[in-house]
Amino acid sequence: WSLMIEDYILNRETLSCLFILLDSRLTPQAIDLSFIEWAGTKGIPLCLIFTKSDKLTRNELAKSMKVYTAKLLEYWSELPPVMISSAVKKNGREEIIAFIEKALANDE
Repeated sequence: WSLMIEDYILNRETLSCLFILLDSRLTPQAIDLSFIEWAGTKGIPLCLIFTKSDKLTRNELAKSMKVYTAKLLEYWSELPPVMISSAVKKNGREEIIAFIEKALANDE
């Protein structure tokens, strides 16, 4: 699977942005960090979307984001765009749609 995904991402001419979905309830996972780092080194435009935000309190979500941000800043001098979402409560929906529309408009 990894070779197929890598080939698709690296050779997709119309790829505007790669959205990486991360469970906001989890601590930074090695596999996620590795994939984010790989995409960054390849110059792939990224956006990180933290999902399931409705499952955490505000304080828990803030803590989780702080831990993840600190971990990413160990490797990145500047973070890619980050959004928080919830499919249940539809949090972040408008922000994500606006981001996609902007990315598509920039490609025209």
